[in-house]
Amino acid sequence: MPPDERAVVTESYGDLVEEITNAQFTPTRIREGYDMGAVDDLLDGLVAALGRGEPVADLIESAQLPVVAWREGYSKVEVDAFLERIRRSAPAPG
Repeated sequence: MPPDERAVVTESYGDLVEEITNAQFTPTRIREGYDMGAVDDLLDGLVAALGRGEPVADLIESAQLPVVAWREGYSKVEVDAFLERIRRSAPAPG
């Protein structure tokens, strides 16, 4: 992708990058949740991919987030809903 075209694509991802960067999830302790570090790493990877103008659907679909119980994790329901919304919002590969 030429640099000018990449800049336009990256700029169009700005709102999506901001949404991912500002994402917050309810911590869980007794119920199963997703490992917080793994979720944070996935979100960082999504932001990096969007910054390069790359699609993120494959990253989301291939993510295998570890489930934790009896220690703090992120709400699985919230994380799954958020990732699905991001997957649907992100432009498909051109």
